[in-house]
Amino acid sequence: MTNAVRILHLYRYANTWVFDDEEAGLKREPFVMGAPAIIDAALLEAGGDFSHQELRLLFSGDPFPESIEAVWDGDDFKGGWYKVPQMELEGWLCPATLCYFDEFPKKIHFKVEVMNNG
Repeated sequence: MTNAVRILHLYRYANTWVFDDEEAGLKREPFVMGAPAIIDAALLEAGGDFSHQELRLLFSGDPFPESIEAVWDGDDFKGGWYKVPQMELEGWLCPATLCYFDEFPKKIHFKVEVMNNG
């Protein structure tokens, strides 16, 4: 599965970024513990601003054009901590990550794209 670039549609709910994935049985799955700050930084890097309430998150275990690299930094509470060196940020990904990877990858490459709010 590491060659695939997956896409999640993110939106704001309860003051954080969340996503739905019917196939994985996830509804309003929140990003927490540092992950929202990483998404916000990627949003700004993509030329968006905080008025954007919908994003597309592309991610893969392998690099792809214009992707940002997050590096495994250990496990905690059945989830995984990742550092994003180019942003000097760190965030935690919950066990729902395992819906997309067989195990927590050593590196996750991601990109945020702004969706039209109209």
